[in-house]
Amino acid sequence: MFKARLRYWMSFIFDQKIETRESPHNGLLEVMLSRGRFRLDANNATYSFEDLYSNFSRSFVHLDIGATKLDSVLILGFGLGSIPLMLEDVFMQDARYTGVEIDPEIVQMVGNYLGETLLQKVQLVCQDAELFVQNDSGNYDIIAVDLFVNDKTPEKFKRASFLESLKQLLAPQGILMYNTLTDKEDQKLDSLDFFEQQFSVVFENAYGYDMGGNTMIIADFRTNN
Repeated sequence: MFKARLRYWMSFIFDQKIETRESPHNGLLEVMLSRGRFRLDANNATYSFEDLYSNFSRSFVHLDIGATKLDSVLILGFGLGSIPLMLEDVFMQDARYTGVEIDPEIVQMVGNYLGETLLQKVQLVCQDAELFVQNDSGNYDIIAVDLFVNDKTPEKFKRASFLESLKQLLAPQGILMYNTLTDKEDQKLDSLDFFEQQFSVVFENAYGYDMGGNTMIIADFRTNN
């Protein structure tokens, strides 16, 4: 217990390595304790960081998500569960969560880093997100798309057919959030091209919320009612 508490406090000074795994999908995976939170890192990207996973935490503030009651949330690219954690603990939601994560190594780790109470509210599916949305028949208040292999989003998740499948799963007053990396100039151009050529064609009310190194592409259907 003493060592665990010491490691926790030391994490506010420098990161503490907790676990390392080799993954067939992501290469090297590392769980770090940083600022008192568990962070999941791949070679060139961070996949989870509890409530400090700022791409989504800042977007939830922007959307005033605490003012909307959520019943069902779909997370494509679950990581260690930053999205349900912050929705429950920061934005005071009481929802059910379906998480889709292709990497079995990450799925195995989730139980070690996501609290038991929250785990009971999560249905975690180890499957390719494209296959999942093609066969699912759910109806979700939020769909959060956070699909990366290191710092790249596979092209199949940018196709109109994938976006149309997401549209079918979104509740009439739902919110679709699609995370894109825009840290470099070529990434900014890729994100803009995806938005103009694909996303905004399927979701006509879409817009981009620029956060510097990331742009969250959002379709918010609450404003239509």
